[in-house]
Amino acid sequence: MDYSPELGGIIYRVASLARRTGGISFAGGYPDPDLFDADALAAAYNQVFRDGFRASLQYGDREGYRRLRERIATLCSTAERPVDYQEVIVANGGQQGIATATTVLCRPGDHVFTEAPTFPTALHVFHQAGLKGQGIACDADGMLPDALEAALRRQRPRLLYAVPSYSNPAGALWSLPRRLRVLELAVEYDFHIIEDDPYGLLWFDAPPPPTLLSLAARVPGAAERVTHVSSFSKTIAPGLRTGWMIPPASLRDQFVHTKLGTDIHSALPSQYAIDRYIGQGDFDRHLPKIRATYGERARAMHGAILEHLADRVECAPPRGGMFFWCKVRGGGDAQDLMAAAEREKVFFVPGVAFYPGAPDRATFRMSFATTPVEGIVEGVRRLGRVIPDA
Repeated sequence: MDYSPELGGIIYRVASLARRTGGISFAGGYPDPDLFDADALAAAYNQVFRDGFRASLQYGDREGYRRLRERIATLCSTAERPVDYQEVIVANGGQQGIATATTVLCRPGDHVFTEAPTFPTALHVFHQAGLKGQGIACDADGMLPDALEAALRRQRPRLLYAVPSYSNPAGALWSLPRRLRVLELAVEYDFHIIEDDPYGLLWFDAPPPPTLLSLAARVPGAAERVTHVSSFSKTIAPGLRTGWMIPPASLRDQFVHTKLGTDIHSALPSQYAIDRYIGQGDFDRHLPKIRATYGERARAMHGAILEHLADRVECAPPRGGMFFWCKVRGGGDAQDLMAAAEREKVFFVPGVAFYPGAPDRATFRMSFATTPVEGIVEGVRRLGRVIPDA
């Protein structure tokens, strides 16, 4: 894989620089801490330690706390694809789901296909596993099935990694026909899919199409091809490190045993507290506030780009999630703009960090999640002084 951890490290260096020096940061892929439902979470933790703290401090089931697994199963179920709690394995964030699936499904030298661009910490996992990576072209409606099929004719991957709903970094939303076609190709060309879905609940105006996990019920043979991974990092809080994975039935035991070798089981106090937080209705009550806030900020960023950067930057407004994916018109290297942007005290992440192979250096990512509307407008205005005319 033509990728190294140092590339992904650009994100953390820029985000850290922004925190140290102040200014307006579009760099980090973090949720807004002001949107953490702190009082309700504190009440849930207090209830755990008041009523059942001994159980939450003891060793527990390898697969996770049953009641939380039941909550997750309900969250992931649809009419055409109900999920049983026994299918759910609680993980230390979605990242452990990606790493576990990679360990189970792949061996060094195997090929993995990803969206281009894609999530860099997944690329870190694939790099450590010794996989060979290839990016597949995308647009605002997600991965291009024709591009995927053309690549499959040249190389058979063991694995496809994808974020179909409001991806990081592109903010892309796969259309329903594309989701179904990719599932058909997985069966036809005999590869597995990791569906990473941390942003699927962060829609602005309308929910996304069903997950690949759900849609696999429509495509004969696809159910044994999809591992669904997600977390509460973007909807509750990332510091809780609570996510899950739903692997194919035939691989479930391998997933459990592989995870067992890394942590025995995920931390129980957070699992108990999240169960109570969801069960008391706080999750459902708070989620609309997150959607409304991010939707307002996304619209503000789009409006500011149209006003200050329309002749210099290409981008499609996202329909959910936390990110804008931009490209400098006429080419150039977004890394070369970082020093000038830093002098204006505005920060973004260059696209070089998000590709498994040769990057499009004219691209860059901006997150609107942690910046209020007035800061977004001012930050984009400052970028207008940095990015040259096309």
